Amino acid sequence: MFVRFVTVAGFTLWCVHVACGGFDQTVRKFSVHRDVESGDTFKVRVITNGSSGAVCSDDFMSFTIDSGIIRVKWKGFDFSSQKLQNLAAALSPANLRLGGTAADFLTFDPYSKKDDSASSPDITDKDDFFMLDAGLLWDAGFSKLHDSTNYTMTGKQWDSITTFAQKVGWDLMFDFNLFKWHRWQEGLWDPSNAELLLKYSAERNVSIPAFQLGNEPNSFKHNFNLSIAPETLAKDLQLLRDTLAKFPQYSQSSVFGPEVTSISRHVGARKYMDQFLKDGGNKVVDAASWHHYYLDGRTATVEQFMDPKVLDGMKTELQTALNLTGQSPPVLPLRLTETSSCYGGGAPGISDRFVAGFMWLDKLGLCAQAGVTAVFRQTFYRGNYALLSVDLDPNPDYYLSLLYKRLILGPVLNATFEPSISHLRVYAHCVRRDFYNYPQGAVVLYYLNLRDSNVTLTLDQFEGQSLDLFLLSPGDGAGPLSKLVKLNGQTLTMQGPELPPLNPSPHKGDISVSAQSFGFIVVPNAQVKVCS
Repeated sequence: MFVRFVTVAGFTLWCVHVACGGFDQTVRKFSVHRDVESGDTFKVRVITNGSSGAVCSDDFMSFTIDSGIIRVKWKGFDFSSQKLQNLAAALSPANLRLGGTAADFLTFDPYSKKDDSASSPDITDKDDFFMLDAGLLWDAGFSKLHDSTNYTMTGKQWDSITTFAQKVGWDLMFDFNLFKWHRWQEGLWDPSNAELLLKYSAERNVSIPAFQLGNEPNSFKHNFNLSIAPETLAKDLQLLRDTLAKFPQYSQSSVFGPEVTSISRHVGARKYMDQFLKDGGNKVVDAASWHHYYLDGRTATVEQFMDPKVLDGMKTELQTALNLTGQSPPVLPLRLTETSSCYGGGAPGISDRFVAGFMWLDKLGLCAQAGVTAVFRQTFYRGNYALLSVDLDPNPDYYLSLLYKRLILGPVLNATFEPSISHLRVYAHCVRRDFYNYPQGAVVLYYLNLRDSNVTLTLDQFEGQSLDLFLLSPGDGAGPLSKLVKLNGQTLTMQGPELPPLNPSPHKGDISVSAQSFGFIVVPNAQVKVCS
């Protein structure tokens, strides 16, 4: 396969400036750096006589909802909405992680007298929507949080999310509160509230295939002036396993940890995971789990979302994770249980726009190649980086995620091109066959064109064959900052509660790809043996 670049002069992009502490609405223009590492023709080839050894399961792409939304009584998340149900069901099968920072302040009380339908606490719309946490203050003994920072999840609230997950075909992964512990028992975790939730759930035959305990323990000292040692967390997770064993329905459920964050950038996080695994954590959890974000949402710029050096930070992150898990047998699989573009709720005016798709698609491709077993998108709802707006409308990354879910399944292939350039990225997979009724042996390529020039793709490997194109581009004149997305030139919009059709465009011959865009190319009759 050959790739030929056609220069388009004078292309400019709109961007916004994000200032610490607020969003500056001032708009300015800039010109994206043109990749000048190579000429205009690039030979790209899909390796069809084998695979990378990695395999994407049907729940490889999964999702999160922050536990903090329970604090505001699921405000805006209308479980009865047919539109919401359709949007979620279209992404099944998937795992749903209910966790995050707020998980460590949650107490389950099935018999609470609180009115679940009452209005939300007095909290500003901005804080409510972006899930910005107020300062969390500990008393002098660090033994408990002030009452104003704790909250309760009632049985009715738990029923709402478990019923919803079952209805839309999602499996739950619940994050228990690690800040409940017995100070008189070596500071180990107190599982009594967890047992209450498990008992309540078992009586109602609720499926919970996976569990976690705590969120980003490497940051506890910085955030809460509290430390939980890696070896203590390993013991706590063993207590969780012992607790699950008391309930036949959950005795085989998976346990994931240690939930550290940004191990390539934060020495403390890297040391925490390393010590956790060496202190027996690798014999307690089913996979080593961690979190990753590229940038600080308060200071991120649109240029960074398309900067190859920023995107390549994920390669370093994955290599660090693989090195850590490979040191002490048994070697654990990896699970990225919380990730998005920018931490702190995402970058206002950027993380929910078309340009965010570059980070998301590149991360999915890299994680698939590295054999990561699941990638959990932060978040399905709430925050600048959400797949859905506060009005339950799909953001551009929703449609990108939906296409990925419908097209990617099974063995991961390798794609190479010469000479290599950083502004063009190509990944290859076997195709999920059932949704679009593709035959055995079909393959799919997905590409990112970070250049400010159009690209012509020539697939000489499959010369003369019919192709299916799913080409994604900005949906309006806002360019990369568009809140809309086009598929093969047609803007995608909901029809009431119904999703628009995401049909391919049949094609033969060279493929014209626009500047700053991404998409999928299916070769139905590739007849690749590993995909049969």
